Amino acid sequence: MKVEDSYIEYANGFSKDVITMKDIQKAIIDIADMEENYGAFWVGVIVEGLDNEITMEAHQDHMVIVQFAEGKANEFTKQLDSAQEVEQYFTLLMSGNIEELKEKMGCI
Repeated sequence: MKVEDSYIEYANGFSKDVITMKDIQKAIIDIADMEENYGAFWVGVIVEGLDNEITMEAHQDHMVIVQFAEGKANEFTKQLDSAQEVEQYFTLLMSGNIEELKEKMGCI
């Protein structure tokens, strides 16, 4: 699947439209040094063929939350072990590999 649009937003208010993996890599580094209340960011993507936005949130402690559609039933949380693993999950999102991301998140 192809990602048609994307954005990133930090908990401290910074945001940017049309992002790349370099923006996400920078965000992973940035949140490691932020105060706890601001140590998170999220990315939203519109994927070709899907009717909804997919969002993925990452925290300082390497916890990720992915919302595949609206509603709590479509939200999945996973504690990852490292910043590198967080980056791998975002790579799946940004490359449009949604089925593999769902599998890794434990929802299929």
